[in-house]
Amino acid sequence: MGFQRRTYKLIFDGVYAGLEVRTRGASIGEYVEMTRLTSSGGDLLDVEHEQERLRLLDLLAGKLLDWNLTDDADRPVPCTAEQLGKEDLWMLLAITRAWLEAGSGVTLPLAGSSAATPPELSSLPMEAL
Repeated sequence: MGFQRRTYKLIFDGVYAGLEVRTRGASIGEYVEMTRLTSSGGDLLDVEHEQERLRLLDLLAGKLLDWNLTDDADRPVPCTAEQLGKEDLWMLLAITRAWLEAGSGVTLPLAGSSAATPPELSSLPMEAL
């Protein structure tokens, strides 16, 4: 049997308690790009950052294997870039940060302006599969 790439199971508490996300690892280039994209934090909401938002959604969707997110009718929500664009920005940033931390093994500092980051997102437990 061949070697399988590492996957990560991200388990959240606090405001996203119960959310579980399984992801693939990142290449060095993807890691650097994701770090750059998430460092703008709330700035991603600005109109002039549309290309960065779309790139973040594409990168993240390409790494998500599955999650336990369901809609209001308790149906599974797909892990696609299109669907990610409909989800809460802070949840996506929390998933991205947890993914980056799991892949690097290092807790990342909060992005530049941490005042806009909800305090319950500053600590996200996770475990590697």
